[in-house]
Amino acid sequence: MPVARKYLVDDSAPGCFNCISRCVRRAFLCGNEAEHRRDWVRDAIRTAAAAFAVVVLAYAVMSNHLHLVVRTDPQRVTEWAADTVTRRWAIAHPRTGADGHPVAWSELNLAARPANAINRHHREDTSGACLRSDPSVSGLTGPKSRAAD
Repeated sequence: MPVARKYLVDDSAPGCFNCISRCVRRAFLCGNEAEHRRDWVRDAIRTAAAAFAVVVLAYAVMSNHLHLVVRTDPQRVTEWAADTVTRRWAIAHPRTGADGHPVAWSELNLAARPANAINRHHREDTSGACLRSDPSVSGLTGPKSRAAD
């Protein structure tokens, strides 16, 4: 019987994870006329790495799946100030503009959002299956990676 990751992974200790995400229904992520999606995936990995407390060690974007090897660094987040947490949250959660595209948060918007409200929202948002959503363990660095729960 499968065991939930939250029971297998100690969030207080560093760890390395190989994350795999596959396309469903025999769909293709890249290839033929969808090769431009590789750049989208790379950009998403870099954006996530800038927001969460993980280091991307390696990644591979294949035609119908991707692999990420990441190392978590829970100690690093203990040094983050409230404004650092707020800025990293804003990187991971851009607003959606009227045209449906992401819109960056302004300095005024960020100053109006207290870090404790952002942390509370972040704990409630557990939809990121492969990226850590616990604010105490969030913050990626490195140009090429992703993390696991």
